Amino acid sequence: MTIPYDELRKLSQDSSLIELFIVDCTVLGGTIYRFCNEAGLDGASVSLAGAVFYQLPIVMQGWGINSTGAPQKPTVTVSNISKELLSNVVNMGDIVGAKISRIKIFAKNLDGGSSPDSTRIIGPEIYLIDQKVSHTNKMITWNLSVPYDRPGTKLPIRQALKDPTSNSTGFPALSRRRIQ
Repeated sequence: MTIPYDELRKLSQDSSLIELFIVDCTVLGGTIYRFCNEAGLDGASVSLAGAVFYQLPIVMQGWGINSTGAPQKPTVTVSNISKELLSNVVNMGDIVGAKISRIKIFAKNLDGGSSPDSTRIIGPEIYLIDQKVSHTNKMITWNLSVPYDRPGTKLPIRQALKDPTSNSTGFPALSRRRIQ
């Protein structure tokens, strides 16, 4: 569910906007990690629809959408002090190919907020981890890419094939209606 702009402006005055991050390593045989920069009430973890997002410092740069030119190539830097992602980074080839999603939601719509509603999100913005840039004892930095900006990916990803069982000349994935 998207939030109308007028309501978004009104809500931002009442409640802070929280960014939630989901790192999905299941395509590499790993697990799903959920992180958030902010802490919940009394320093507890933030939760949305029953999923717990643990507090971990994350710095992102270059997020955004543009309609001209090359797609955005953001970078994400995650704290490595707690060694939360270290085993996956070491065992799964720097987790290149894992999916990272960013979801924005107002604090009042989180579980335990004044009006919890997990459908009132902005996003998600989905990127793939493209390359590990640096790895120190304190932080790990990755370059990200959009899912269709990977080597070997062609658009359209799904082919529109003609229906061989039909007497018409239409393409059922697109439309059976002819323009005259």
